Amino acid sequence: MSDYSGQITTPAQPNLGSPGDAYDRLYFSQTFSNIGNYASRVTNALGALFGPRGGKYINAPYGAFQDSTDQVAANTTTAYAVTFDTTDFNNGVTLSNSSRLNVSQSGIYNIQFSIQFTNTTNASQDVDVWFRKNGTNADKSNSRFGFAPRKGAGDPFHTIAAINYFLSLNANDYVEIMQKLIDKWEIDKISNLTDDAEKARDYLMKLPSRMAKISERLVIPQESQIFKWVEPARI
Repeated sequence: MSDYSGQITTPAQPNLGSPGDAYDRLYFSQTFSNIGNYASRVTNALGALFGPRGGKYINAPYGAFQDSTDQVAANTTTAYAVTFDTTDFNNGVTLSNSSRLNVSQSGIYNIQFSIQFTNTTNASQDVDVWFRKNGTNADKSNSRFGFAPRKGAGDPFHTIAAINYFLSLNANDYVEIMQKLIDKWEIDKISNLTDDAEKARDYLMKLPSRMAKISERLVIPQESQIFKWVEPARI
């Protein structure tokens, strides 16, 4: 990493001394010269900081972490914390307990993730991903991602989920990225339905559970039903 400490420094405050009771031309000349030099150093420092590439001098906190191992969601009743085993870059942000991203100073942080999800099942799946701050779910941070069934045995469906979220953190707070599979409706086991709802359930059960091949044609059952909540009543 580049060291910019020698390229931009905080100008030292000039020593102006104390004037005597009588006017001293030499003192005032030296004082004005010191003030001028100080102003020039401040101007140069500000010019470098606010120039086109001034951002390289800002010591902002950051962290980049990764894990290339498989993390399996075994069931739909447990929320799992995304874990990491490698720190790529960090400045004021550290990893602990494999999943906690700790910050050393307060501020508003832009937290981003990129997760490679794999579906090895024959059914479509949904997963929720959200943030936790100090063990408490962050409000309105959840995102839901849907995955198609696997393409075949040994050929799972892959997708990358990525998002960013701004979160206000205090010094020593920590953030975790959480994930949880969504339980699917078993519509074939739903009972106590109205006549129209039973027709809808039976219609859906006739549809193919998945597309085995992209080139296959999806056959729609010839029998059709009109559902009252889809079309308005006809007069």
